[in-house]
Amino acid sequence: MGGPLEGIRVLEFTQIIAGPFCGVALADFGADVVKVEPIDGGPSRRRRSALPGENKTFHALNRG
Repeated sequence: MGGPLEGIRVLEFTQIIAGPFCGVALADFGADVVKVEPIDGGPSRRRRSALPGENKTFHALNRG
């Protein structure tokens, strides 16, 4: 996937909504975004969801 940020690697240490959204935006522009999170997965993964262990908001904001 090309884009103006192709060839740039971003280490993303963010959590909850605003930070991961920025990581998604950078990935959409071609950056290679590497998510770094706590060993236990961080609070976004543990939010209540219809499917046990799967949080749609987490997956939507942490793609790319």
